[in-house]
Amino acid sequence: MTDREVLTGPDAHGSSHLTTEGKDTRRTTSSRNAISPASGLIGYPSAPSVAQVGNCTVIAVAQRDSSLMFYWQPIGSEQWNPEQVAGPGTTYVTPSVAQVGDFTVIAARGQEGSLLFYLQRIGSKQWSPGYEIAGSFTVFYPPSVAQVANSAAIAVTGPDGLLFYSQSPDSGAWSQEEVAAADVSFTQPSVAQVGNSVVIAAQGPSNSVRFWWKPIDSRQWAFEQVVFPS
Repeated sequence: MTDREVLTGPDAHGSSHLTTEGKDTRRTTSSRNAISPASGLIGYPSAPSVAQVGNCTVIAVAQRDSSLMFYWQPIGSEQWNPEQVAGPGTTYVTPSVAQVGDFTVIAARGQEGSLLFYLQRIGSKQWSPGYEIAGSFTVFYPPSVAQVANSAAIAVTGPDGLLFYSQSPDSGAWSQEEVAAADVSFTQPSVAQVGNSVVIAAQGPSNSVRFWWKPIDSRQWAFEQVVFPS
């Protein structure tokens, strides 16, 4: 029987625990993005997310005060233009930015591990309020957002496993699908459209790389092991 390693999300002290089932051993890694019912969510410095939207280069990044900033620059220009998407105390760790149809969209992790979604029509400077797709204590790691067909699509890892959210282009309603169960180990996922499929990649335990895909109109996910645990 092969031992299985399971990664739990950050605890109240900011640690993620990698446990080998059936053994009384645990490897702990330090993290500052802890989710705790008592203390809320503690952020760490955000990495930026960059994309092309319309004829501009755009960047989304969370600031030290946990506000969400957006910067845009027309292609060929050297002038950057800042916009605040959301104020202090709203955004934690790395957001994800993309173009979906005629909109710039940003997915971000909010207070206490919620999943928030912002959008702005291209050419406007008015950002929508953060729409809460998933409530508190549902997100461990930064989300990934992309356009899939005519919809916004988000992949995220939390206590319920690897989840995929997509927005109906007709009603605007969000649907949720479980890609992989919570007893499998993941870090920050990455989602994209490739051909007529939705694809998600994520890192598993021991430097492994895992890959899921499905036809856009299907709800059945397929799994492939890209890199086996070292």
